[in-house]
Amino acid sequence: MAAIDNSPPSGADQGATSRPFAAVSISDEMARLRLEPAADPAAPVKPSDDMAARLRCALLGQGLPPPYAGGLAKAAVAIAADAPDDQTALATVFDARLRFAPISALPENRSLMLLGPPGAGKTVTAAKIAAAAVLAGRPARLITTDTVRAGGVEQLASLARAMRIELSEAGDPAALARHCRQSAEGLTVIDTNGLNAYDGDMLIAFGPMIEAAGATPILVLPAGTDAIDAAESAIAFAELGARHLIATRLDVALRFGGMLTAAAAADLTLAGTGFSAKVADGLAALNPMSLARLMLREIGPVTGVEALANEASEAAEATEAAEVADTTGATGSTGSTATTEATEVTS
Repeated sequence: MAAIDNSPPSGADQGATSRPFAAVSISDEMARLRLEPAADPAAPVKPSDDMAARLRCALLGQGLPPPYAGGLAKAAVAIAADAPDDQTALATVFDARLRFAPISALPENRSLMLLGPPGAGKTVTAAKIAAAAVLAGRPARLITTDTVRAGGVEQLASLARAMRIELSEAGDPAALARHCRQSAEGLTVIDTNGLNAYDGDMLIAFGPMIEAAGATPILVLPAGTDAIDAAESAIAFAELGARHLIATRLDVALRFGGMLTAAAAADLTLAGTGFSAKVADGLAALNPMSLARLMLREIGPVTGVEALANEASEAAEATEAAEVADTTGATGSTGSTATTEATEVTS
C-alpha cells in the first residue's frame, strides 16, 4: 500500500486543495487514522490513545458527525480506559449517556402513538408491537389516522386481520379521542400518517391529534438515515412530545450512526429496533452492549444485526415458553394462530 503523503499543498494548489472536513469521505478519514504516523515516531503510544483512535475511526465509519464521534471516543478513554476491550468501553459510555427501555417496560394498559416521516416503517412497527402483546396473552387493538394516503388503511387492515386484532380508523381528533376512550383496557397502538419534520405547519396541525389520543408518542426512524437529518427530525418530533425512539430497517442499512445521533440530540430513550419487515420477527430490544456491538462491527456483513435478530428470537421463544401454561384454551390458541399467520405478512 502506498504511503500517505501528509505534506501540505504549496503555492497556487493550496487554495484549490484545502476543503472542510465535511467534504472528506469517511474512507479517507479512516485511512488517515489507521496509517498516519505519530508526530514523534519514537514516542510510545499509550493504550488509551490507541483506543480513542480506534473508537473514533469506527464511529466515523458508522456516519456519526466528527465532533460527536470524537467526543464519545474521548469519553471512553476518560471513564473506561481499563475496560477489557473497545466494545465494553463504548458500552460503558452508552450506559452513562443514553437511556434504554424496551416497549414492554411501559405500563400494560396504555396507548402508544407512532410518529415519524413517511416511509419510516410505522405501520409494520405498530403491527409488531400489537403482535407481541397478543403473543403474551394481552388484549391489543390498532387505530390508524392514516386515512388519506392511498393504501394506508388497507396495509394495516391486512396485518390486523392476520393477527385477528381489531382495527379502527380515526380521521380527526374527535374520532381518535372516542376510539381511545373505548380502549381503556389492554394495549392500543396508533399508527399515524407520515409527518414532514421540516414542515412546521404540518406538525402544528397534527398537535390536536396527539392531544386527543392522550397516548405516549414514539418516534420511528429508519436506522440508515443520515445522522444530521436524523438528529434534526428527532428534535422536531421531540417538540411534539416524543420521548422514545424505535429504529427500523436495520437489515437494509450499513451505517447506524443516525439512530444514535437522533437519540442523543433529542434525549430520546432507545426503545427497540426493527431488523425485518416480517411482523412475526418483532422488535429487538437494545442495551448498551448490543448498541456498542452494532457500532463497532465492520461495514459489510451485517453481523451486528444478525446478533440482534438472534437475541430477539431467543427472547420471543422464552416468552412463549413462559406463557405455555396460560395459552391452553381459546385465548391462547387464538394468539398463537394469529402470530403464526402474521409470519408471512411483510411491508
